[in-house]
Amino acid sequence: MSAFHKYFDQIDHIGFVGIHTGHLGFYTWHELIIEEIIETLSQDKIPMIADPLVQATVTLENGEETVSTGLNDITFSK
Repeated sequence: MSAFHKYFDQIDHIGFVGIHTGHLGFYTWHELIIEEIIETLSQDKIPMIADPLVQATVTLENGEETVSTGLNDITFSK
C-alpha cells in the first residue's frame, strides 16, 4: 500500500501487484504463487483491473482540511 501512496501521481500509467505478507490490509492481485506472478510479469501478460478509489475530506476544528485517497478503504484514528 505504501507504493500506491508513493506513486499516486502516476496512477494512470502504472499498475500494482499486491502480495499477501501476513498483515492486515493488503491489496491482492491473484491467488498465484510468486513464481507464476513473476513469469506473468516478465511476459507482459498482465490482466489490468481498474479499481475505484475512495477519497475523504476531513475538516479539523481549526478549519484546516485534509484530503486522503485510498485504494480500498480509509481508516480514521485519533
